[in-house]
Amino acid sequence: MGDKVDTTQGTADPLYVATRAQLNFNENVPLVLVVSLLAELNGVPRKTINYALATLFALRVAHVEFGLMRPKSLGLGRGVGFYGTQVVLATIAGYATYYVKDYLF
Repeated sequence: MGDKVDTTQGTADPLYVATRAQLNFNENVPLVLVVSLLAELNGVPRKTINYALATLFALRVAHVEFGLMRPKSLGLGRGVGFYGTQVVLATIAGYATYYVKDYLF
């Protein structure tokens, strides 16, 4: 049903690649959105959160269009999108932690 990958040929079904792109989005983006919500509730400026989420959007597009959709799914955007998403998540979490430091210590 479109989820077949021929490992001997190194080719992937386009439907399978699109499904994986959607599932990868669903694995990462909700976590970033929840952390962004917590950051906003803790007083992080909205402008900072908007820039971080815009960066996340650009990285996710790069991950799919310049990574997964390239031949053999090995485009440069794949690594940039994945590691960039992790950096955005860590940055928002760190910034939110910085804003609640007075409550922690």
